[in-house]
Amino acid sequence: TQFDATKVSKTSFKPPFSLEQGLARTLEFEFLHPRTDDITFKSE
Repeated sequence: TQFDATKVSKTSFKPPFSLEQGLARTLEFEFLHPRTDDITFKSE
């Protein structure tokens, strides 16, 4: 899948994190921190 984000640069949107920071935070949360709930997401 490909996304085209050229239009967003023409708006006043300011991302709260860079792409690198967002990926790092997501990976840290998903894989390094212990789970505090019993929710399991299953995919096909």
